[in-house]
Amino acid sequence: MALIRRLPWPSSLAGRTTLLLLAALGAFHALSVGLHQRVLDTAVVRTRDAALAERIVAIRQALAAQPPERREAEAHALSATTIEVHWDTAPVVRPASPAAAGEGSAAHPEGLEAELRRALALADPAALRLAFEGLPPGQGGQGGHVALVSVALPDGTWLNLRAVRFPVPGGHEGMRFWPSLSIMALGIVVVSVFVVRGLTAPLRSLAAAADAMDPNGGGAEVPEDGPDEVRHTAAAFNRMRARIRRMFEEQRRALAAMSHDLMSPIARLRYRVDALEDAELRRRFGRDLDEMEAMARGVLDLLRGETEAEAPRRFDLAATLRTICDDLADRGADVAYDGPDRLAIEGRHLALKRAFANLVENAVRHGGGSAVRVALRPAGVDRRLAVEIADEGPGIPAAELDRVCEPFYRVDKARGRETGGSGLGLAVAKAAVERHGGRLALRNRPGGGLAVLVTLPTDA
Repeated sequence: MALIRRLPWPSSLAGRTTLLLLAALGAFHALSVGLHQRVLDTAVVRTRDAALAERIVAIRQALAAQPPERREAEAHALSATTIEVHWDTAPVVRPASPAAAGEGSAAHPEGLEAELRRALALADPAALRLAFEGLPPGQGGQGGHVALVSVALPDGTWLNLRAVRFPVPGGHEGMRFWPSLSIMALGIVVVSVFVVRGLTAPLRSLAAAADAMDPNGGGAEVPEDGPDEVRHTAAAFNRMRARIRRMFEEQRRALAAMSHDLMSPIARLRYRVDALEDAELRRRFGRDLDEMEAMARGVLDLLRGETEAEAPRRFDLAATLRTICDDLADRGADVAYDGPDRLAIEGRHLALKRAFANLVENAVRHGGGSAVRVALRPAGVDRRLAVEIADEGPGIPAAELDRVCEPFYRVDKARGRETGGSGLGLAVAKAAVERHGGRLALRNRPGGGLAVLVTLPTDA
């Protein structure tokens, strides 16, 4: 079993099925052709032996009808290329030969002796004697032999024959089935490709639907057609898809309602905090309320990004990034844009603008007042563009890079609560980028700081 697993199997189900069909049918075909050839060769040998036996019977009758003085001349006249006939008073096959001892059929299973005894119907078994000897290499090929036959005539004299028995044509060519096997293999491959691809098409549709499935409602249902097993699998997948959508919808509604309802108590608390006489207490309460409000708004932004039905349109990504940088620079941040003046792409403008605004604001907020550079690189041969937001701050511990995009997750050090934020900015940005078929990745820069790389298809 371990050896089978190490074999270079095709990776696709269609390839494996075709290979198994080809191997199995090829083996069965080779076996059936071999058995057919064996049966055919046996039938040819039996027919040849029966014909030789009938000929020997006719020669014996012809010689028995001639007077003794004419028998030798008649024997020569009856000789041919493959059979040499003589008449004599003594047999050329001695009684001690294997055939005479009754072993001829075992040594030569073709059954010549049985055919002769049936055709001659001799009362005395000793009146027929057989012996066999091989042919020289140049006189009949491998497998041929000579049958020496001595048959007693009614008057006690003997008919001696030397019959050359060539091998059955093609009997030694055991690989003659290869042409038919090759044609059959080609037919199996062609038919199997179409048949197996048709059978596996529902599986490919199921895989494509699973990849395209979006809890927000994206992706189409899998058609419930085909064989029973495929229809049951498609129906189960569609039911699972519906359950996941309902579950996400219920969670979104609950979070949205909770976050929305929090805004009213927060607003009332602000009025009450403003009435406090202690300035330090007002500052502390105000900071806590700011954090609560930021968190509620972050949840609403995240849920809004998942449910909003903004239609994709063509917009200028370069102008959008430049606007974000200019707005932050007007507020005193050290932010600069580096890239082309114009770069149009297809996508959801508001969602991507919110995502890049979150990323640049995070870099300004957590970069410790360092310079932030936003670089836009146009699409290359892979038709994907790249946006890099880099700061010169403390960066993020390597163990935390994979977790900072989780909702509400914060790093305990420089990018902790004291720098503000709700812990949802990266989650909102990553969700928006991935809904556009892009990818968001974070890495620490060798010289210090953090770089966020966003790659997007030009037709996002």
